[in-house]
Amino acid sequence: MNRPRFCVISDLDGTLLNREGKMDDDIIRILQQWISNRSIHFTAATARDIIDCRQALGDLKIKIPMILCNGAVLYNPLSSKVIESICFSEDERVKILSALDLCGYNGSMVCVANDKLIRKAANSFGADCFVVSASLHMDKDKWLHIKPSVEKNCEGMILSEYSSNVSLGWVIIDINPPGASKGRWVSYLKKTLGKDDRMPTVCFGDGMNDVSLLSEADYGIAVGESCSDELLRHAKERIAYSEGKSVVNTIELMLGVQDGLCF
Repeated sequence: MNRPRFCVISDLDGTLLNREGKMDDDIIRILQQWISNRSIHFTAATARDIIDCRQALGDLKIKIPMILCNGAVLYNPLSSKVIESICFSEDERVKILSALDLCGYNGSMVCVANDKLIRKAANSFGADCFVVSASLHMDKDKWLHIKPSVEKNCEGMILSEYSSNVSLGWVIIDINPPGASKGRWVSYLKKTLGKDDRMPTVCFGDGMNDVSLLSEADYGIAVGESCSDELLRHAKERIAYSEGKSVVNTIELMLGVQDGLCF
């Protein structure tokens, strides 16, 4: 049986997905062939929860742990169970309630219950929830108005801001617990997949929430023209965003190296 050459860990939005937030069928077909042939290991590192991931990835079957909710969750897609998670403290949950109140409870949260991921409406936020992520959805102008208050309430937590793919002029603000990062799980994957030696990792990302991912990678690749200077400092190279095609082409080039990869 072939041994995968390396492990690809990729962000999704702005990296592998198209502008509608879906993975193109051709990209799915190529990645699935590489996974099935054991040419590579492949997984996603994303701000999305598992529900959003399944909608975005279509028929792609990932076999190794996925990094979800900006690194707050390590998830086993084969058993559909949470391997490990980082949750908000009681004090942090109280502060998030204030942030949700400021935005009129327009958002959602992701919780862990019995090793499963559950997404709930923001107004159902309760003390019995082991919350790993909260998302605020609102008009960009409103966000700019309340942003200082939200940042003050959520001081010490991790805030990530994105433009909505669905609603023009709206933004999505993800709030994650301190210590959550995509990069924290890269070494875990290296050790568990590498067996006797460490599995080399190739990581793709485009945003500030990908800085830790690229910094922990053996070979980090920034995607797109609007990458921050901080992200670029941790990247070995930058490629254009082309709705997943540039990522697949880069992996194909790496697989074509005859004498092995030098990370």
